[in-house]
Amino acid sequence: MAMAVELPPGTRSTPAWGATVSPPRIVFEDQFLLVLVKPAGLVMHPACGHADGTFWDLLCELFAARGLPERPRLLHRLDSATSGLVCVPKTLPAHRRLERSLRLGRFSKGYLGLVTGRAPATGLLTAPLGRDLADRRRVCVRPDG
Repeated sequence: MAMAVELPPGTRSTPAWGATVSPPRIVFEDQFLLVLVKPAGLVMHPACGHADGTFWDLLCELFAARGLPERPRLLHRLDSATSGLVCVPKTLPAHRRLERSLRLGRFSKGYLGLVTGRAPATGLLTAPLGRDLADRRRVCVRPDG
């Protein structure tokens, strides 16, 4: 006997990330913190043009599956084309402590870039970043920071 089920509008019948993206790999976890691998090509959080299927959606599913009472809170973001490690506090107090530590410079973020063409074999690139005036969705080097 076949049965049809009609879902209310806005209800997802599949996980937010779809069948082609697997849940993020956890590289560290304790009672306060998760460190996950964000793959390149995955948008960090819902925004214009990306209502769902984001890293944040994955975190919501992961938190729900683990019975965590808090909602995910992101300390930092990576561009959609960037892969890397993302620290996700599991509790509001952990988020507040890590946010304060980041603000006070007790830890920092680092990036490794790949360059095509001619570039020095080693070195440190330091330049002020800011929102691209021509495209708010992009970040670029800006003298005014």
